[in-house]
Amino acid sequence: MQCNFLSAYVLTDSLLVFSKMTEFVYGFEKNDAALFLEIDVLLSKGYAKKDIFQKYSEVPKELLRRVYALLSCQELDNIVEYQPKKDFGTFTESSVSRLAYTANHVSFLIHYPDKDLYNTIHPVISHLQSKKLKKRCINVDFIKKEKKWQIIFNDVPITEFNKISTLALGLQENMLIALYQSKPHLITIHAAAAQYNDKLFILPAVSGSGKTTLTTALMHHDFRIYSDELAVISRKGKVSALPFSLNIKEGSWKIITTMYPDFNSTDYHIRFDKQRVKFLKLNQQFSLNKRKRPTHLIFPQYKEGAKTKLIKLSACEALNRIKQAGYQLDKPLTKDTFEDILTYLLALPKFSLEYSSLTEAVNVISKL
Repeated sequence: MQCNFLSAYVLTDSLLVFSKMTEFVYGFEKNDAALFLEIDVLLSKGYAKKDIFQKYSEVPKELLRRVYALLSCQELDNIVEYQPKKDFGTFTESSVSRLAYTANHVSFLIHYPDKDLYNTIHPVISHLQSKKLKKRCINVDFIKKEKKWQIIFNDVPITEFNKISTLALGLQENMLIALYQSKPHLITIHAAAAQYNDKLFILPAVSGSGKTTLTTALMHHDFRIYSDELAVISRKGKVSALPFSLNIKEGSWKIITTMYPDFNSTDYHIRFDKQRVKFLKLNQQFSLNKRKRPTHLIFPQYKEGAKTKLIKLSACEALNRIKQAGYQLDKPLTKDTFEDILTYLLALPKFSLEYSSLTEAVNVISKL
């Protein structure tokens, strides 16, 4: 290629281009991919910009500008795909009484200042309680200042909430973040991860797509759930099990109760956006070091009244949907990192799943 900052990869109908300059990935499909390669050849033959734009006058100008700028090694975007890790402080021994909760390789040592906090938070994470501590430990404290509650990790204030009913959700979210940040990884995606027989499905989705309700239905039909909120992919391409409770929004309570009758009697909590949420614990136990490579990428979307449709996706489409769902890199994107993402994720069979029937959706996934 004419620009030494670029590396190009072809996956079926998709052309994915990594730029060392912007640390970003650009995707082109079919005709757009052909255009990119044709202009690269023209530039190698010394064609001027005006000649290229005249030759492709029928091509949308924005696409042409983007392709030309990229191949000319010009800075296109100021895009940040990596964010610095959150500071969770340094662990020191504490003299106050604490209960230990262990998830994978991290132990969270929680001090409850009163019974109300214990009764609010402990039932949500009681399945993680453990007497055996890991090398990586985090002290967790709750401090009330004026009318707000602060969550403290290793003497560092992490977040604060106005009501005690919001603390469990805030705590679990930051426990998840602390967990995936504590070890090097390739990428963390806002996605569920569920295993059926020898297949492990990654289900990235935006909020409101029905991901958690589908995950609950998968669990009800004997899928083993690695996680509902985050899929953490290691640098060797394996997914870690994160045994935290599922957060069920109020709109799904009725259907969840048909699968898990005891769910109806559980207490609710309040989200940051004032939505009411109940927790549902996972119904299986994983070994703490359980890891497995994914076999499929499925992007679910619930649509009322829709017929169940499973549609193959290109690598470009899958990459765009992962970006929409949300993800976090462990470090700034490099050529090697992107090649690992190609190998372990984008080269997998990729599908969109549109459905209104949970039973049909579960059936389709189980037959892949």
